[in-house]
Amino acid sequence: MNRLARWVMRLYPAQWRARYSDEVDALLADTGADARTVADLAKAGVRMQFSTRSFPKLAIALGLAGLVLGGAFSLVLPSQYTSKATMRITLTRIDDTVKPAIFNPLNEQVLELVTQVLSRATLAKIIKDPRLLLYKNQGETLNESVERMKNDIQINFVAAPKTLPRGSAAFDVVFSYPDRYKAQQTVQALMTAFNEVNMTSQMRTVSATDRAASSITVLDEASLPEVPFNRSSIFGKLSGLLGDLFPAQYRSAATLRLTHGTPDQVQALTSRVLSRTNLSAMVNDPRLMLYRDELRTTRLEEVIELMKQHVWVSLLQGKSDSVLFTVAFDYPDRYKARTVVEALTTDFRRADSEMFSVSAPPARAGEILDVLDTASLPTNPSKPKRVNIALAGGLLGIILGALVSIVRRLRIPPAIVTLNPING
Repeated sequence: MNRLARWVMRLYPAQWRARYSDEVDALLADTGADARTVADLAKAGVRMQFSTRSFPKLAIALGLAGLVLGGAFSLVLPSQYTSKATMRITLTRIDDTVKPAIFNPLNEQVLELVTQVLSRATLAKIIKDPRLLLYKNQGETLNESVERMKNDIQINFVAAPKTLPRGSAAFDVVFSYPDRYKAQQTVQALMTAFNEVNMTSQMRTVSATDRAASSITVLDEASLPEVPFNRSSIFGKLSGLLGDLFPAQYRSAATLRLTHGTPDQVQALTSRVLSRTNLSAMVNDPRLMLYRDELRTTRLEEVIELMKQHVWVSLLQGKSDSVLFTVAFDYPDRYKARTVVEALTTDFRRADSEMFSVSAPPARAGEILDVLDTASLPTNPSKPKRVNIALAGGLLGIILGALVSIVRRLRIPPAIVTLNPING
């Protein structure tokens, strides 16, 4: 410890060491140094350095240190390359005999296309494409990779060029990835998915017109949850340590579309699907055997009310002639959670076929997607912003220097700390 204490003495200013180092060495030789003594020496040495340095020197020193540390930290972060393409959606037919109010706002049409393109099925297909094999080294499950990919994709509306005809809207498709070539290829795959989904939507619209009835279409199948949704937060992770007191809950969800429907119709369908008769049959289904422990001690009516609390039906933004909504269910068994959502989806479609039938919808303008700007091949990383990180580190160092200087001026260190740091 004596050798460590002598090394810590180097933290003190040179003038102080020239005057008092012999006395401190002699004191250490007589009394010895323990961990507390070394800590007191280090604390007093740092305090003395801050008390004697002028603000300019301190700010420059800490600013340079922050700049170096920020630059070093930015080099550790992996590079991300961003590819971007711009697409346009245009009305292809306008019938003067049809009132303009029946045309779907193009932005709503794009939002519905985005919902389908960013569905688990579509993104999983792109991830598993043998030409891409995205996130293969991340050690993640497919569902986790899909969620990561959703975070790496951006769909941004942009101002359409003035040269475009009226009835057009433009949007950017952006994707970030560590491999710049895969970033470009993924954007191209997303554009292809947009075109395929749009063509399918057009054919479905024609079919719905011929059928002259509302219909529910599944846009995103019931998911198989990988991790409990109530264990993602810090509180949830802590609650997981308590075991059965806070049991894990898995949430499965599916996205549906009610074509030629309204939010009121979705509410009516929900009331029918979540009726006592329907939920009772689902609870007693031998393939599911839901809430077995609760049924031993609780009446069936109360179990049905408990199940209603675990079922979620949420409206999403859709086109003017259709409604998007999500059906979700929470349960401790993730496989049963998915099976219940699949059963609820089937019940919604059956209830729709029994309850609603509408006259043929009016003629509407079709839409066509084309590319205004092809997928770019990024040359420089878009993330991390290494220069900005380094400059931020330098700025923080200067701010820290200013704070230390202010504290030094407001506080006069006790004389005993300067004269005898061992006892201070």
